[in-house]
Amino acid sequence: MPYLQDAVGLKGPLDAIAFKVAKVLPRAAIEIAGRVPEPVHRRVTEHFLNKALQRPLASGEFEFLRGRIVTIHVLDLDFSITITALDNRRLRLLGSKGAETRISATAKDFVGLAAGHIDPDTLFFQRRLRIEGDVALGLETKNTLDGVERGTLPAPLRTLLQLASAWLSRSENLPAVSSQARPRLSSPARPYQ
Repeated sequence: MPYLQDAVGLKGPLDAIAFKVAKVLPRAAIEIAGRVPEPVHRRVTEHFLNKALQRPLASGEFEFLRGRIVTIHVLDLDFSITITALDNRRLRLLGSKGAETRISATAKDFVGLAAGHIDPDTLFFQRRLRIEGDVALGLETKNTLDGVERGTLPAPLRTLLQLASAWLSRSENLPAVSSQARPRLSSPARPYQ
């Protein structure tokens, strides 16, 4: 994607804006989603997951999850989804209680995993991807999700994942922006007259 390389080269005031937006946007999105009634939120998320993973679901790659419950937790956003697989090869979102295993990482790491930019085994051994509870189920879930061919995902989702991954990686490397960094019109020792 040629526009990603151009976007990575932005300097100056745009860096400061990008840094602020990258730090605020994920939390704002979660807060907005939190205001949507739970049944609507669950149904929309469930539909999105089933559409995005349509091919692997149809080929039976998630059969191991039938009757099993896994929670995926985004640490820095304190956001979780709990899933299981149904007989008709669809995923179902559940309440957060009763999960056999919990897979946790930061939003940046999950986006990097989904985009295929980060190796999940590396994250696991660096303890940036945590699996609690039934570790065998967690590892099978991790391996199945990692094995999903990125080319089978819907094109808009692939583009969104690439942009989000580049944006989150870029925001980590930007300098912190403080209110002190603004240019002054006068020196504090000698007021502007």
